[in-house]
Amino acid sequence: MANNSKANTNSSNVTNLHDGLVLLDTTLKALVDAVNDVITEINDLQPLLNNNVKAKAKPKAKPAKAVKKKVVKKPTPKKSPSEMFLDTINTSSIDEIIEKLKQANARQNVIKNILNERKKDDFQTFTSLEEVVTRIKGLATPSLDKIIQQWS
Repeated sequence: MANNSKANTNSSNVTNLHDGLVLLDTTLKALVDAVNDVITEINDLQPLLNNNVKAKAKPKAKPAKAVKKKVVKKPTPKKSPSEMFLDTINTSSIDEIIEKLKQANARQNVIKNILNERKKDDFQTFTSLEEVVTRIKGLATPSLDKIIQQWS
């Protein structure tokens, strides 16, 4: 009895799948026909568009001579290690932050806490080193100074 019920269910599933595929096939054929109709209309209108564009075309005026402007490059001010540190922890990818902090010999718990702060949904950028010390658990000013001295 259970096998009969299972067979009926499988047969019903196959029927539903078949009906769905038939509907999909019909829909796709209608879509292809509609696209072909649009292509035919565009091809029929193309000669009209070409004639209209030629009729409106005006002779081109000679372009004026280009004047070369001197570009004066302003020197980019060098950022201090503190500014580079803040930029990195505020904007860089998590992987880049990890790499830089490891290179600067930051402790694992400090790295983890900085990453946790960065991953917060309501993360606010750090605006000062004092703010970093305040918001990152386990990081004191002397430790931060050592990290920044080794920052590159």
